[in-house]
Amino acid sequence: MKDYTQHIDPQYLHSEITGKILQGFYIVCNEIGYGFGVDIFKKALVVELESSGLKCEADKYVDILYEGAVIGRFQFDILVEGKVNVHLISSEQILRVHEVTLSNQLKLSEIEVGLLLNIYIEGSHKRKTYTNDIKNRLA
Repeated sequence: MKDYTQHIDPQYLHSEITGKILQGFYIVCNEIGYGFGVDIFKKALVVELESSGLKCEADKYVDILYEGAVIGRFQFDILVEGKVNVHLISSEQILRVHEVTLSNQLKLSEIEVGLLLNIYIEGSHKRKTYTNDIKNRLA
């Protein structure tokens, strides 16, 4: 049985889920290596995450909300347990534009936690949280 506890930190929202996602991410990086496109990596990651007991929805469309009205839609790479947006990129480094994209997806949806996973050469990641209580105070 795989150990998914290494990345769990109870001080973070949905840490048990994100811990399993990060563990799965690095397992897939080690198993299939690098150089594959995001779509291939996404499919492998979904298989890995589902084998750890997580419910995944790949290419999930989510409504963009403004003042409570739906103004459009965007697509999450993987929505895990209906709580964590996993955004996959393949870039030499994580750029500000990647972080802004993830932050905006969180800000304009009901999802509070996102992981930005970079599959280029060596796996790297960033975690973003935009809680609904903060969104409601800003509204």
